[in-house]
Parts: sequence; structure tokens; C-alpha cells
Amino acid sequence: MYHIKYYIKNIFKNIFTITFKIITYIFMNHYWINIDRSIDRRAFMEEQFKNNKLSNKRIPAITPNDFDNVLEDKRPLTCKHPGCVSCEYEFACISSHIKALIEGLKNKDNEWFVVMEDDIVIPFDINYNKLISELPKDAELVQLLILYGPTVKHLYHMSITHNVHFIKWQYLLPSTGMYIISRIGAEKLVNKFFKNNKYNFTSCEYQVVADVALYSSITSYATTFPFAYPNIDLISEIHPDHYEAHKKTVVDIKGVIDTATFNNKIPYI
Repeated sequence: MYHIKYYIKNIFKNIFTITFKIITYIFMNHYWINIDRSIDRRAFMEEQFKNNKLSNKRIPAITPNDFDNVLEDKRPLTCKHPGCVSCEYEFACISSHIKALIEGLKNKDNEWFVVMEDDIVIPFDINYNKLISELPKDAELVQLLILYGPTVKHLYHMSITHNVHFIKWQYLLPSTGMYIISRIGAEKLVNKFFKNNKYNFTSCEYQVVADVALYSSITSYATTFPFAYPNIDLISEIHPDHYEAHKKTVVDIKGVIDTATFNNKIPYI
């Protein structure tokens, strides 16, 4: 009799666990940014979401060709990043992220949602409910991917030696490849950077690059573990000159993931 009760108890426990995971994944919506002409990137993302059964919506990206109709800032544009020669693309990138936030806010059920770029690999089924439940109380955005290898390795070491899963975001933790944002955080960013039906960065006190301006404007954190990495075969459309650096970073990120997998030390999956 004891064995039967134990067996039944485990069945219900497994059903609850599976149901909880399904609810988590169904209600975490992913908004991914994609330029219309980037057919290969679109195909990659659609296949990934289909295989992982993740709720998602494509956001057609803003490009410099759209600026006359959608951007308040006037040319010549400067993103204020020293030596930048791709300012127009930086404005297009951050405008696209604001567009994704606007779309995410349309769904009244989105207390949190994910924003991604269209070259990002998600190698795990992330337990977003657990991740959100353990966030610092003031968190409004959490960066899930840092695109700098030495920092990724340092933060992973911190995570396993000090059991620290989140750090306050700071300058030079690059990438808007993938982040999760609260409804409150998204509303703040949209109210700040979208006015009179136009993207507007004229009063932005930070560099007008997506990671710096978005993360600095609200209370942002970064995970100490990398939950994603770029598909290196899809070369950056803004910074193709960063290919070798990105390639090395992906190797470092995969190395951290492999180590964590071997040691069974991956949080929130």
C-alpha cells in the first residue's frame, strides 16, 4: 500500500511540475526584432521558437530609411559614443527596441516579457517564474546575455563561489541581445523615448546606443550566468567589424555553459 501511495504521489508531483513549466513558458512572451530583408535571420528565429515551443512575436525593425517618418531627432545623428561611425544604425537599433516594448505593452497579461535580437540562441528552457521570484525587488529589467568573454567568465566564477545570481547593471556590460523587462520598466522607457508618435532621443542624457540608454534609464540588473549567445554564423548587421571579437566571446560563453552543465550548476532551468 505504501508503495502505491508513493507512486501516486510522484505522479501528481510530476504532473504539477510539468504543468507549472508549461504555464511558465506559455505566458512568457518573446518579442524579437528583425529587419525585413534579413530572411536568413528570420528563418533561424522562427525555427528556434517552433522547436522550443515558445510564445513569440516578430517585430519588424526600424531602419534609417524610416527615420523621416518615425524619428524626431534630425540628421546628422550622433549617438555620442566616442569614434562611432554607425550612429544611424544605433538610432535604428534603439528605436526598434522601443517598438518591441510598445508591442509588449499591448498585451495586458505581460507583467514581464522578453525582448530579443534575431541572432540569439536560447540553449535552455528558462524557468522565468523562478528567475523573476528571486530578482531584487526593485528590478525593472534583467540582461540575460553579456557579450564580453572575460566578464562572462568572471561573473560565472562569482556565481558559483558567492551564490550571486544578479548584479546591478553597469556601463560596459554590453548587449541588448536578450533581456527580460517588467511592464513598469517598459512603460518608463516608452514614455521617455516615444513622444507624439515618434521615437525621440533628443533629451537622452546617455549615449544613444541601445544597451547604455535603455539599461541606464531604469533599474537594471544582469545575470551572472549567460542564458543565451549569438549565432556567430549570422554576422552582426551593425558591427560586422566585431566578428572576431564576437566569435571569441561565443567560445567563452559556450565554455561557461559546458562547465556549468557538467557540474549541474545552471540556475533557473
